[in-house]
Amino acid sequence: MSLAIEETFALPAHPSLGGDDVVVSLVSSTRYAVAKSGETVGFVDVEGPVFVALSGLVYPWAEEISQHRSLLVAIRAVVLAAS
Repeated sequence: MSLAIEETFALPAHPSLGGDDVVVSLVSSTRYAVAKSGETVGFVDVEGPVFVALSGLVYPWAEEISQHRSLLVAIRAVVLAAS
């Protein structure tokens, strides 16, 4: 049985995210993909109460860059790492 979750949302423009072209997609129950200007720049894994920021174009080769208690802060870390 496969589970397909297709929830995508654009974050409101905010200077801390580096622009208004950041899109976050829920790709599984514990993973978000972060895209900027239409290109995937990283991922955020949900590990209990911790959000793990990963930088990379493809998940298996993405590198952990930080851990946070807030999803938005983790997303910001991914976007800033891609800049």
